[in-house]
This record gives sequence, C-alpha cells and structure tokens, in this order.
Amino acid sequence: MFTKIYCQNLFLLFVLAAVFIVGYTVLNVIFENSKIFRAIGIVGFIISIFGILSYTVFGREVASYDVKLTPFYGFVMAKTYPEYYRTVFMNCLLYVPFGTFLPYLLSREHKKANVIVTVLLSLIISSIIEGLQYFCSIGVYEVDDIIFNTLGGFLGALGYLFFDYFRKKSKIKTT
Repeated sequence: MFTKIYCQNLFLLFVLAAVFIVGYTVLNVIFENSKIFRAIGIVGFIISIFGILSYTVFGREVASYDVKLTPFYGFVMAKTYPEYYRTVFMNCLLYVPFGTFLPYLLSREHKKANVIVTVLLSLIISSIIEGLQYFCSIGVYEVDDIIFNTLGGFLGALGYLFFDYFRKKSKIKTT
C-alpha cells in the first residue's frame, strides 16, 4: 500500500505534505484541546506507525546483509544517480506524521520537552527498524536512513510547535 507512494512524482508528494500540514492546522484550531482532536491525534499516530512499519519492514523480501555507515551517502550517490534525492526526501517524509502526532499524545504543559522526546523516539525507532532490516536480511542498514528519519520526526515536531503557535495567535485575534 505505502510502497507505491515512493513511485509518485515528487511535486505531488510535496503538495500532499502541504495539504496534510494545512489540514492538521485547521483541525487544531477547530477542535482546540478537545477530546476529538486528541482522538484524531491517536488515530494519526497509529496510522503513522503502521505506515512506517509497512514501508520499512512488512512486505519486504529477504535480501542480503548490507551495511552503509557513511553519513549522507545518499547525497554522494545523488551526484551520479539523482534518484537518491527521492530516497532522502522519502526518508524524511516517512517520519513527519509520526513527529507531528506524537507530541499531542504527550504532556500538554511541556511542549519543548515533547519535541525532544519525539526526536529521540524517532531516532530510537529508526535505529531499531534499521537493525531489524539488517538482522532479518530485509533491507540495508543505512546511517542515512536513521539521520533522515530522525530529521523527519524533528520536522513533524516543529509542525507541532507551529500548530500550537498558530492556535494561540488565532485565539488572540478572536478575543
């Protein structure tokens, strides 16, 4: 299901990401701190975990044990094979929903700490998945994947801060 998104046009993926961000911002303003918004966050978080696992673990065929420990290897390869830019982008994009939804499930009082926890969990989960790919021989253990997955979680967490800032601004204007 999610593996076909990798074949899509990059412009379409950017548009989908923008629609996701705008849509979630609007929902944040409409359902501000309500149980409905929290339920949306829980469902979104579960879907993001399912998406990550289906793209990185489930449905993969046994391959070989391979490790790429060179940081930013994708950018080096992209000089020769521009398709690697898509790989880098997809690794970031994969964790953006995770990074967006997770902070809403954590404490409401410690917003900046939520971002740190989200980034650390993105790093840990990505590392575990890369380890599974290696030990189960279903993918290549790449440091790049960990770096860009964590970056995607961070960008999603920044989206969380952006949504909160936008909500506060809209509340100020209406009062």
